[in-house]
Amino acid sequence: MKIQKGLTPPKPPVVGRPREYHFEEMVVGDAADINASYQTIYACLKQFQKKAEYAAWKFRIEKVGKSDKKVRLWRTA
Repeated sequence: MKIQKGLTPPKPPVVGRPREYHFEEMVVGDAADINASYQTIYACLKQFQKKAEYAAWKFRIEKVGKSDKKVRLWRTA
Protein backbone atom coordinates (compact mmCIF):
# COMPACT_ATOMS: atom_id res chain seq x y z
CA MET A 1 0.00 0.00 0.00
CA LYS A 2 1.29 3.44 -0.94
CA ILE A 3 -0.01 6.38 1.10
CA GLN A 4 -0.44 9.69 -0.73
CA LYS A 5 -0.72 12.87 1.31
CA GLY A 6 -2.51 16.10 0.46
CA LEU A 7 -5.17 14.64 -1.83
CA THR A 8 -8.70 15.99 -1.50
CA PRO A 9 -11.61 13.57 -1.75
CA PRO A 10 -13.77 13.72 -4.89
CA LYS A 11 -16.97 15.75 -4.76
CA PRO A 12 -20.13 13.71 -4.33
CA PRO A 13 -22.31 13.39 -7.44
CA VAL A 14 -25.08 15.95 -7.87
CA VAL A 15 -28.48 14.54 -7.01
CA GLY A 16 -31.52 15.57 -9.02
CA ARG A 17 -31.82 17.38 -12.27
CA PRO A 18 -29.97 20.63 -12.99
CA ARG A 19 -31.76 23.88 -12.30
CA GLU A 20 -33.51 25.24 -15.39
CA TYR A 21 -34.34 28.72 -14.05
CA HIS A 22 -31.53 30.64 -12.35
CA PHE A 23 -33.49 32.83 -9.93
CA GLU A 24 -30.37 33.35 -7.79
CA GLU A 25 -28.88 35.56 -10.54
CA MET A 26 -31.74 38.07 -10.32
CA VAL A 27 -31.38 41.30 -8.36
CA VAL A 28 -34.21 43.52 -7.13
CA GLY A 29 -35.79 45.24 -10.13
CA ASP A 30 -34.85 42.53 -12.65
CA ALA A 31 -37.51 40.98 -14.87
CA ALA A 32 -37.45 37.89 -17.06
CA ASP A 33 -39.76 36.58 -19.78
CA ILE A 34 -40.06 32.84 -19.39
CA ASN A 35 -41.63 30.34 -21.77
CA ALA A 36 -43.41 28.27 -19.13
CA SER A 37 -46.80 28.20 -17.47
CA TYR A 38 -47.69 30.23 -14.39
CA GLN A 39 -48.04 27.03 -12.34
CA THR A 40 -44.61 25.77 -13.38
CA ILE A 41 -42.83 29.00 -12.40
CA TYR A 42 -44.81 29.27 -9.16
CA ALA A 43 -43.81 25.73 -8.16
CA CYS A 44 -40.15 26.37 -9.08
CA LEU A 45 -40.10 29.58 -7.02
CA LYS A 46 -41.57 27.86 -3.97
CA GLN A 47 -38.91 25.14 -4.20
CA PHE A 48 -36.19 27.80 -4.66
CA GLN A 49 -37.40 29.76 -1.63
CA LYS A 50 -37.09 26.71 0.65
CA LYS A 51 -33.38 27.49 0.94
CA ALA A 52 -32.83 29.74 3.94
CA GLU A 53 -30.73 32.31 2.07
CA TYR A 54 -33.53 32.88 -0.48
CA ALA A 55 -36.56 32.62 1.83
CA ALA A 56 -37.00 36.41 2.11
CA TRP A 57 -36.82 37.03 -1.65
CA LYS A 58 -40.11 38.19 -3.20
CA PHE A 59 -41.26 37.76 -6.78
CA ARG A 60 -44.21 38.73 -8.95
CA ILE A 61 -45.46 36.55 -11.78
CA GLU A 62 -47.83 37.66 -14.56
CA LYS A 63 -49.07 35.92 -17.68
CA VAL A 64 -47.98 37.59 -20.91
CA GLY A 65 -50.76 37.96 -23.47
CA LYS A 66 -53.37 35.26 -23.88
CA SER A 67 -50.86 32.43 -23.95
CA ASP A 68 -50.79 30.09 -20.97
CA LYS A 69 -47.16 29.22 -21.74
CA LYS A 70 -45.46 32.59 -21.29
CA VAL A 71 -45.00 34.59 -18.11
CA ARG A 72 -43.01 37.59 -16.93
CA LEU A 73 -41.26 37.33 -13.58
CA TRP A 74 -40.04 40.27 -11.50
CA ARG A 75 -37.89 40.16 -8.40
CA THR A 76 -39.46 42.73 -6.07
CA ALA A 77 -37.51 42.25 -2.82
